[in-house]
Amino acid sequence: MRFHRFTHTLEAIGEELLNNWERSGYNRRLGALIQSNIPLSTALNTQSVIEEVAKLTRKTVEARFVFAALSNQDGSFTRTSSVGYAPALHDFLSRDLSTNKLLDAALNAKKPFRVRDIRKYKHAPAITIDHNMLRGLIVMPLRLHGVSIGAILGFGKQGGVFFNKKDESLANLLATQAVAAIESSWLIDELRSSNVTTSILNNLGSGILGTENIQEAAQLIAEAAHRLATASVAGIVLFSSANKIQTALEITSEGTRFDQTVPMEFVKQALATGEKITIASGASVHIYLPIKTSLRKYGVLWVEIEEDERQASSQEQKLQTLVNQAAMALERTMFLIDSRDRAIEVKGAYQKLENSYDETLTALMAALDARDRETEGHSERVGKVAYLLGEKFDLTELQRNSLQRGSLLHDIGKIGISDAILNKVGALTEEEWEIMRKHPVIGREIIKDIPFLQDALPIVYCHHERWNGSGYPRGLRGEEIPLEARIFAVADIFDALTSMRPYRKKSTETEALAYLKEQAGILVDPQVVAVFERLLKRGSIHSVTIPRK
Repeated sequence: MRFHRFTHTLEAIGEELLNNWERSGYNRRLGALIQSNIPLSTALNTQSVIEEVAKLTRKTVEARFVFAALSNQDGSFTRTSSVGYAPALHDFLSRDLSTNKLLDAALNAKKPFRVRDIRKYKHAPAITIDHNMLRGLIVMPLRLHGVSIGAILGFGKQGGVFFNKKDESLANLLATQAVAAIESSWLIDELRSSNVTTSILNNLGSGILGTENIQEAAQLIAEAAHRLATASVAGIVLFSSANKIQTALEITSEGTRFDQTVPMEFVKQALATGEKITIASGASVHIYLPIKTSLRKYGVLWVEIEEDERQASSQEQKLQTLVNQAAMALERTMFLIDSRDRAIEVKGAYQKLENSYDETLTALMAALDARDRETEGHSERVGKVAYLLGEKFDLTELQRNSLQRGSLLHDIGKIGISDAILNKVGALTEEEWEIMRKHPVIGREIIKDIPFLQDALPIVYCHHERWNGSGYPRGLRGEEIPLEARIFAVADIFDALTSMRPYRKKSTETEALAYLKEQAGILVDPQVVAVFERLLKRGSIHSVTIPRK
């Protein structure tokens, strides 16, 4: 009866762990997508952009195969990219893009959508897929200012088949980033005929993205305008979302001047109309250009050019392009600032989630300790020592955390062992030992379907394997035994020997170390024992263990 209650509790904990893991997976993918905005936004070549978008799509929505198609500004499809291995599907999608009904349906969509089985989709007649795991589909239309410019198709969810609402939400954000990067690359492509202009705009875009605050961004824009238009004066004013001046400055041949008087009459007029204002004044021309996107008006750039109005017209075109580039860069910069804040929040949330996992595991093992009083605190101490040993074997932090969690859970299979055997005073019979030896297998069955605990399996399943092959349940020998289990074995034996047990006195640390060295190459890995000895003599083991009874 008690076993059933433990099993029911464990199932509830397992379900909660699984739900938390799914949420953490979404946050992890969202954080990765936010961070990817930096390299995606600075990719200048359009083909490179679409290739990066395809790779990022596969990673973000966890698709098995991704196909991306991008139209030129004249509407023809000359740029495609794919990621993953599906030659038959790739051949079907690449065949005459202009008449592909599936691509046409994607282009006409207003937002991302999912198809459960592409083979039954009316807009994909006679489609050829390489295997059934590719039948799930997620579609991401790429739309720029309401006009379709391409689409991304993801086939087959990794680890399953079908995509979910979270994938659709991530796809929507990804499509927005992709379109911004594509538009930026198109602008750069148009200006490649002018090396000087291209260099200025390139440096401006990447420069703004690398700034830490709005004032630095404003100065970069004004300096670029000053060089591009060979202006005598270039000024800029940027506003907050609350319509307050965030920064105002002017660039002249003498340098940068901050907090100068802003020509507010023309600034307000340019912002209100959304159009540039050109004012001729003798041998010079003043040009005011609003810095805006479809989402927001950021401010106004103005320049004074010592030319007549007719000669200044060619400079106006260059400045308009610069302002467009600056507006997009500012928009991405603001997005990055928000994204960095969001990434910090996501990281904090993930850390809290990890802490919650560990607290749950600790509580679970406390429940197990309640059944086996003589091992109370043993798993926690062994986990700390194993973590230290993992550092010396160059395990990553993720691997060391899994090593520590595996140490906590190593005896979880004892939940399936009756109290009569577990708490028996005196030696076990051969039949009782046969039952007891099943606890690694029971432990594996308990955690094998919990994604968060997959990395703990080597310890739970193999912690009783021995170097000479005399262990159980599989009789592995030497390096057939996972490294994590070999590390655990040394920490486990040392703690067991130096802890008080009802049936024997505890050993001193010197005696326990001598036993480990004696069994090196017999029961335990000699290399792990050597590393453990160095840590023990250095005093590192004392710093992570708690006093024993």
